[in-house]
Amino acid sequence: MNHIDPSAPNTLQSGITNREMSVDEVALIERANEEKTLFPQTKDTNYQYMNYLESSSREKQRMTAKDVAEFKNEEMSDFIAETDNVSSLRDEGKYDVTADKEALDIKSLKRRVSGRYSNCPRPWKLELRVDVDGLRPGKKLSGDFYYSSGATTSYFGSFIVDAPNIYVSSSQVTIIGIAETSWSTAYKKLRVTIPRHNIFQPAANAYANWFTLTNKKGAEYTCLYESAHFRTLRIEEDREQDVTPFNTYNTAALPSGGTDRVLSVAKAYAEAGVQLQSTGASNIVPTDEAGANHKWNNAELHDAMEKHFTMWQNKPGWNVWLFHANAHEYGTGLLGIMYDQKDKQRQGCASFYQTIDSNSAADLRTQLYVNVHELGHCFNLFHSFHKEYMDPPVPNRPSALSWMNYPQYFPGGASAFWSSFAFEFDDIELTHLRHGFRNNIIMGGNPFGKGAAVEKDFSFMENIRDESGLQLSIQASHFVQLGTPIHVGVAVKNISNETKEVFKDIHPNNGLLQIALQKPDGKIIKYHPPIGHLVMPASTYLKPGEVLEETCYIGFDADEGQIFDIAGSYHLFATYYCPDGSAINSRTTRINVRAPQTMDDERMAELMLGDEQGMLFFLEGSDSEFLAKGNDAFEEMKDRFTDHAMTNYVRVIDGLKASRSFVQIDAENKIQVKKEDVTTSKKLLTSIVKKQPEQLGISPQLVSRAQKCLDSFDSKDKTMVKQDLKKTA
Repeated sequence: MNHIDPSAPNTLQSGITNREMSVDEVALIERANEEKTLFPQTKDTNYQYMNYLESSSREKQRMTAKDVAEFKNEEMSDFIAETDNVSSLRDEGKYDVTADKEALDIKSLKRRVSGRYSNCPRPWKLELRVDVDGLRPGKKLSGDFYYSSGATTSYFGSFIVDAPNIYVSSSQVTIIGIAETSWSTAYKKLRVTIPRHNIFQPAANAYANWFTLTNKKGAEYTCLYESAHFRTLRIEEDREQDVTPFNTYNTAALPSGGTDRVLSVAKAYAEAGVQLQSTGASNIVPTDEAGANHKWNNAELHDAMEKHFTMWQNKPGWNVWLFHANAHEYGTGLLGIMYDQKDKQRQGCASFYQTIDSNSAADLRTQLYVNVHELGHCFNLFHSFHKEYMDPPVPNRPSALSWMNYPQYFPGGASAFWSSFAFEFDDIELTHLRHGFRNNIIMGGNPFGKGAAVEKDFSFMENIRDESGLQLSIQASHFVQLGTPIHVGVAVKNISNETKEVFKDIHPNNGLLQIALQKPDGKIIKYHPPIGHLVMPASTYLKPGEVLEETCYIGFDADEGQIFDIAGSYHLFATYYCPDGSAINSRTTRINVRAPQTMDDERMAELMLGDEQGMLFFLEGSDSEFLAKGNDAFEEMKDRFTDHAMTNYVRVIDGLKASRSFVQIDAENKIQVKKEDVTTSKKLLTSIVKKQPEQLGISPQLVSRAQKCLDSFDSKDKTMVKQDLKKTA
């Protein structure tokens, strides 16, 4: 007997046997299910539908096909299965009302069997997902096993049965297939049997039986019906003052593909088989004191989620936070972000309404798209055109008609995308949402893009053909001390004789530039910023010889935390995506990280390599109380190691932090504003840029970032002077 295999027979734990139920026990459960007394089902729309039918006139016991079609438009219609005498009932939920002109006996309608089932822990709890009929059936089985001991329950593993054999009779549905499991077992064949009930009966139980490939009998489970949804999670939504969160959009308002219908964010996910349950908590964040033109920055949003997402916890859970805000400091092109900090993976996101806040059909459509898209990232879905950066990688799908694609990247552009888009996830994404292994999808589970498979080999390859006329380069300091924050310079140059269209956004935070690196121990990392941006790509044109440049901090990763945390040689490689779909690869560059030479160097490395310090560099400073330890480490550096080269990195971050205001939301949901200190910012940053980088011992890329901030002050000063001159005139 295998005590760690829930699919094996007579699995034992703590003296409790997961044995087959007796006939009397099964009868008891069936009777309780019928009477709705002992094992009460989840209150779902099936009861609402039954009550509606029962309250109808007895004269309406027989319905025409048209009547059925009207019922089909109700939410409860998801529970009606195909019947033999109505050939027009389709899996996708459509009726051809002309196909059957005879009256239809409603008593002949059968329930669909797809949905979520679970058993009573004995000690194994099986959460079973059956996906064989209903809306866009995936023809799959999947499930998760949990182990209960005393007052505790722990997650054990997941499985999926792809393309099983499905046998349907008038009395039952039988599904048989070979399971892919996250644990090692000889019992890989799964048979699930579900009686077919009519719509007046409660949903039937599912009976799951495991076997070896030679049909040796394994464990058996009797699972009660829970919901038509494959997964359920709680969503908490907060909004900024004067921001009206998205409600619904009628897909018939503008040309599109698919069926015309009214969609909310919750309805869009319900169509994918995922139920979003509102927590009922909806905080309004007043921003009057922050100024009429306040724009959120990543540091403020990071602090807001830490403080106000009431369901956040440093462990996996089916909870997510969505913040509806007005504007981000990045600019009007940024419509949404997803938070993906280490140990807080994929638990929250934000949408920005600054440019899409009207009630026009186009704005409502974009609001729906942005909110569904950002929540999709929280479910661990990559962009359609970035699937190759998942772990394990899969082919990119730039032509996908999916919530996760960028309309601009679709062949033919945004208009071609919207005119064909059916407002749904593609088939592969749908499988992930419904059947992905638990830790690959649950919020707080595996890092963004990371699956359960062993990491694949990654090689830094040059393009064998590149006729783009563009050159991508990545620059970095080749020799640095352990603990040094790593900033790189990225440049896209037009090396052709023609003007070239490029995307302006070449920062990895915005998804158009991907950076990968190999650590000294051989580990491959695809860089994932702690906060990813949903940016509507804006184009610009480079004349021959012109260059587009950006400075990026890449030392802190959403999955790994501090990346450059061991001494040795690191190899970096970048890919930039162009408007025409070209993927421009850089050459590999090397960064050599030297081990500490003195006790002071060793202490400096310790002070710089904490996760909070890494997040502070990513955010370019923050006054958040949740990053207090990181700020304390910086203060120790300035006090004890005033003349150490690495302290200059902290001075730059202090200067950048002082250049902007910092808005916090207190426990009473009131805004506390720390105003920008331009004088201090200029003093700190000027002390950096007036010297050569080699004199300071810091990277030229960080000096460039400091200069860019000073230039923004000059631009603001000139604007204010012009405004004053106009007033005087």
